Amino acid sequence: MTICACIFYELHLNFGTKTEKLTNKLLESVYAKGKYKMKSQA
Repeated sequence: MTICACIFYELHLNFGTKTEKLTNKLLESVYAKGKYKMKSQA
């Protein structure tokens, strides 16, 4: 494990659920928009 990974893991443990939920929502919305764009282009 690199130092960066260790720090990131610590942060992940500390912020954990709140950040994860926010990130998942963001990723889902971006992914949904991407799929929509791909469909409309096709």
